[in-house]
Amino acid sequence: TRTRTVTGVECTQVTEETQTCNTVVCPVNCVFSEWSVWSACSLTCGSGKKIRNRSITTPASGSGTACPTDLSQTSDCTETLVCPVDCVVGDWSTWSACTRSI
Repeated sequence: TRTRTVTGVECTQVTEETQTCNTVVCPVNCVFSEWSVWSACSLTCGSGKKIRNRSITTPASGSGTACPTDLSQTSDCTETLVCPVDCVVGDWSTWSACTRSI
């Protein structure tokens, strides 16, 4: 900002000017959360997957450090329960001898 004095009768000259300055965006680094706890395994028996996430709390701007692209992770998990097996029924055997006599 700059100013000037004006004297005289009915003087209509501009007495103040402003100019934009320091227009460079300050760098802001990305800030992201800690990893969440792992989810439960996707299967209750056998091998499945578990997942955990994190989020961006402050996005990067200017020439700040960029945010990571890996905001979720998956991992294999194995539950200790044995998975049930479907029932399989075989053919009938032949009839045994009659246990009642005449």
